[in-house]
Amino acid sequence: MFRGQDDGAIRIDDAAEADDATDSSISHELPLPPTSLNASVPLDGSDASTTGDGELPELGSALVVTSLPGSGDSFGLFSVDFRSAPRVDLPQSGTLSMPTGWGITWLDGPTSMDLPPQLYHLTIDMGGVSRVNDQWTFDLGVTPGWFTDFENRRPEAFRMMGRAVAYRDLDSHRQVAAGFVYLDRDDIPALPVVGMVLDDPDAGYHHELVFPRPRLSWRWKETVDTSRWVYVGSELGGGSWAIKRQDRTPDVVTLRDLRLLGGLEFRSNQRRLATIEAGVVFGREIETRTGIGDYSPPATGMVRMWLDY
Repeated sequence: MFRGQDDGAIRIDDAAEADDATDSSISHELPLPPTSLNASVPLDGSDASTTGDGELPELGSALVVTSLPGSGDSFGLFSVDFRSAPRVDLPQSGTLSMPTGWGITWLDGPTSMDLPPQLYHLTIDMGGVSRVNDQWTFDLGVTPGWFTDFENRRPEAFRMMGRAVAYRDLDSHRQVAAGFVYLDRDDIPALPVVGMVLDDPDAGYHHELVFPRPRLSWRWKETVDTSRWVYVGSELGGGSWAIKRQDRTPDVVTLRDLRLLGGLEFRSNQRRLATIEAGVVFGREIETRTGIGDYSPPATGMVRMWLDY
């Protein structure tokens, strides 16, 4: 499901035997379903998450770099995201979760609008995933965030995001999900979460047929200590930031786009190591509360890298 800033972008990292959760850019605002249908999966940044033996998991860090090429009125951006989350077994890229962290997005254009050169975000995730019995798992949490160019520090820079999603196991390979995520964006305040997760480690696939962030993953290669996965998926990108125009008028700008992506993920037996993905970005919109200079940039490409360390 949606894993953003930016790109960005909502995510829950998957776990093979333990609890977990972890995008990447603006699009990582939405939670991901558990990878293992028989394991509890804690939320990114949750201080209440524990491993299978009841110990708090080791805190991991990740660097996420996203590039949408463009200049002038074609509008490009480049973002760098630093995130922290519990380090657990076999997490996925988590492009739609809400991790604790901070990031910077550099804007290139459009020349027809007086947007600031940089946008900043800081988020703190509070919540987690709990398995209440053999069939039901619940993911509840809130994520306060600060989204601004640091020129506009008014209350509109604060966003209170959250989620409430229930997962029900149908059997050891199938799970249904239903709930909602609250994004607190100007364009899309909230989205439903609904769909099914298909997971079979022996057959080598993990499919998240879940709106609003579907993703199909296949294990491509496996050794004793590592594995490589390929995947395709789609997601919503963008977000809302408080800014000041060149005449010092306070405003809020919202970036929105849709993305079709494919990627390659490298994992060890314990965790994700790195992810690189590319795709096409379309349906792009730049909207402001004042409506001054609102613009629809042309489609572009996207490259994103996730490095766990």
